[in-house]
Amino acid sequence: LVSQIVLVQALIRRVPRPPGSGFGMGSSISCCTSRNYGCDMNNSVFGEDAFYREANWEEFYDCDEGDEDQDGLLKRAHEQVRLKMSKGMMVANYATFELHKRARKALELECMRASPSRLSAEPASPRLSPPRFNLSAALGSRCAWYGKTMQEWTGQEYPPTGEGPYWQRGDGKGLPVRHGPNYPKRRQKLESGSVMYSAISCDAIKGNSRIEDIMDRLVHLEDLPAASGPADRESDRGAGPHIAWTPHCKLPRILCINLMLPYETGLIPFRKDAGASFVAFFRIKPETVQEAMKSSPSPAVSQFLDFCQRPTGLPGGSRDNPDRSLASRLDPSKRNDVQSGCFKANAKCVNLEDVNVPTSLYDYNGKPCLITKSGYIIKAPNNEWLEIGIDVRFFNILVRMMLSSYCELVPQTKVHFGFLVQGTEDHELPEALLCDLYIYGVNIMDHPWQIDNDDNDGIA
Repeated sequence: LVSQIVLVQALIRRVPRPPGSGFGMGSSISCCTSRNYGCDMNNSVFGEDAFYREANWEEFYDCDEGDEDQDGLLKRAHEQVRLKMSKGMMVANYATFELHKRARKALELECMRASPSRLSAEPASPRLSPPRFNLSAALGSRCAWYGKTMQEWTGQEYPPTGEGPYWQRGDGKGLPVRHGPNYPKRRQKLESGSVMYSAISCDAIKGNSRIEDIMDRLVHLEDLPAASGPADRESDRGAGPHIAWTPHCKLPRILCINLMLPYETGLIPFRKDAGASFVAFFRIKPETVQEAMKSSPSPAVSQFLDFCQRPTGLPGGSRDNPDRSLASRLDPSKRNDVQSGCFKANAKCVNLEDVNVPTSLYDYNGKPCLITKSGYIIKAPNNEWLEIGIDVRFFNILVRMMLSSYCELVPQTKVHFGFLVQGTEDHELPEALLCDLYIYGVNIMDHPWQIDNDDNDGIA
């Protein structure tokens, strides 16, 4: 198979392609022959090649000896075969798991029908309502929900499985980040050891339409809690007057992450799906302010400085503004996994043993995902806050189907979320997390609070 692919590629490189020959820019063959960085299927319904390459890097770039200029075709063809195999195995394992799940449900239903007397004899187990911490969220101002939908977990250990919903501050440790030297070749990763922003809140909300543009529309800076604990006060004012955040700092004081989850797979056209939003706020740490003020900041801070200086959308501005989309920052001539300055999200389930999912998914646990066409970015004119939204509706169909299938398992999970800017070259490494937090025991259907999302531009 590899030999045939190499032969076809070699022939296509040498045969002129007339207009309408079927090998246009949208085809995979055109992709393989017109790009110097290999063939990436970034529109695949089963996910971008960059994600599978990042998750299974040891399966690629394993041709270390010989002249790469001569064996480049074989190398790229070999890589594409392995990528397609990874995608195929993922789909096959998911399909097998889904079939077993439906078979179990059908068997349970049949047993219930066959033994009605047994069902009547057994006492019904009480139905526990999802925990609520404040039932007045629907009253008062538009921001009445802030800080009330999820409780902060402050224990030293994880909460019991299934309890929640809770959020907990992260310490920047436990997620893989890139390290040099020569990352494109060596693909070395180590666990993160620091974080630039500290979590101050996390909420789960839903409305009659998709919820976007949180800052200056649903939440204002004065709505955020004042510094309470020593860590908060230090982060708010800095460790001293010389490193306190001011508008002269080129990094925002507040980060807002808006993770939008759909309830439907999107396979049925015209079906409205407002979904739910998980909104987290983070405050800059004093050491980050201090590092940003240096003439030569650390690689990760320097990357984030460059990231923040690029064009963004504006609060209240048009949602058709191309600067608002993170996809507009991509260079189409490069593979996504070797582009610096891209925004990435990482999610790692820390209790996989408690969740009944296919073991094949374990390899992808804690692997970063590039946020491009699914992401929007807006920034305050005075640079005091930055908001980044991630809409899972724009993820590939496999992710949306898995989210729908495993929805009932989500309350059993304990997930560590981290967000960062991608580095590739030696002077951009090691990477560091921008912000992170833990989420425990969340039911994405029941726990989000219904709010008045009075937004004429909202998309259902």
